[in-house]
Amino acid sequence: MTALKAIHALARQLGMDEETRRAFSEREVGQRSLRAMSPSQQHQLVVAMKRAAGQDNSRTTALAGPYAKKLQALWIAGWNLGIVQNREDKALLAFVKRQSGVDHTRFLLEADKAEAAIGALEAWIAREAGVVWRKGKGRDVQDCVIEAQVRILGLKTADPDPSNVCLQAYDAWRAGSLDRASKQRAMNLLGQNIRAAR
Repeated sequence: MTALKAIHALARQLGMDEETRRAFSEREVGQRSLRAMSPSQQHQLVVAMKRAAGQDNSRTTALAGPYAKKLQALWIAGWNLGIVQNREDKALLAFVKRQSGVDHTRFLLEADKAEAAIGALEAWIAREAGVVWRKGKGRDVQDCVIEAQVRILGLKTADPDPSNVCLQAYDAWRAGSLDRASKQRAMNLLGQNIRAAR
């Protein structure tokens, strides 16, 4: 079965209408249109839909543990900055094992080992994408990543094209009008453009 057929079959199984499927697609792979997706993105969408349908055979790779969310957020940030080449959890787990010696995030319970993986990921992202991790009130990881994405894409508010969706996302972020979910959508959109340019 082709990826497109599998996506449509899984969408029916999950009871998704077209708009719901598009929103799910955008959240999972950063692309609403199936036609605009690369084969890799289509495969990632099939995996995500199978997981949502309870057909995931890779339960051992599901992230868990006290540091899993932080690591996954940084990994997706690296993906959206164009430096992480494989967005899947398996790739993150391989990185964690190299950095901490721990096989899975669910076993990553010691703060020093977790900090080794988190610190290495933050340093890699800072070095390769120029992210400046400004920690403090009113600043979060998403703000730091969007700031670097804007720099990478060379966005400026003086851009004369009002239909530029990247510029619209940038303007909304600068105005401070984005909540966490909207920031994630903006990061995904900007990341899609960064990956397309490479």
